[in-house]
Amino acid sequence: MMLHRKAFITALKLSRAILSLAAFLHLLAEISPVAAQPSDAIRCSYVARPDVSATLKGLQSNDEPTRLTAAGTLGQIGKDALPALMAAIPQFLRRNPEPSTWPPTQRDVAIVLTDVIRAIISDDRLSILRFRQCTTDTIIKSLTWAARGDNQRLRVNSANILANVVDNTTVCIVLHHLRDSNISTNGRANLLGVTNSMASYAYRENVNDISKTLEIVNAQIGSSIGFDQSRIIVRDIYSRLAESENKETSLQTSLKEYCGSYNFNVPLD
Repeated sequence: MMLHRKAFITALKLSRAILSLAAFLHLLAEISPVAAQPSDAIRCSYVARPDVSATLKGLQSNDEPTRLTAAGTLGQIGKDALPALMAAIPQFLRRNPEPSTWPPTQRDVAIVLTDVIRAIISDDRLSILRFRQCTTDTIIKSLTWAARGDNQRLRVNSANILANVVDNTTVCIVLHHLRDSNISTNGRANLLGVTNSMASYAYRENVNDISKTLEIVNAQIGSSIGFDQSRIIVRDIYSRLAESENKETSLQTSLKEYCGSYNFNVPLD
């Protein structure tokens, strides 16, 4: 099993390294309006590529080598595979913090799915922008539950993805979870890290919501031992908020879809 995982990681790295200029230009090519396919799971149209659809089925196989081979192929396709991969997130990531209770096959698919997405957006600004363009609150909610969950690999993958893609349009979802007194120590640290990644350009409404959330977090952890990492991140977030060039600017209309009037008083979903 470890050899298969190492092979998968190596395949992803190699596939990204050997992309030719022609392939790279293909990734940047505009989507043909005729070929664009809408999806209720994401908010952007995308080219329905048969190779991506077929490979996604391999990702759902009960056989681990088949899943890892499919993951390597999807990693090589890169940004063009993102919309279809993102649409699969709500299907395989349950919105609860206990992946240990999920059916094993579903959990395994969720782990490999986030493996692939994490690899695709890693250090790739265009893929990050593509994710932000296509994402929905449903996708961010699913990843946020996983980022605070009890499976380490899924938790790390999801937190890494969120740290790259969460911005002023979606940070409220992360803040809602941080206000939950039942969140685990690791989950809290992860979601504080996600918040920290966008605090330096937070707009006024989000600055206020982040500050209120940090007050709640500080009240939750108090002076108890074992929360040093969270306290360090909290201090860093405050510093970044103070330096945000947008802290006195109201959220633009285009950024208000999810966080413009977010209700923190409803139960998490």
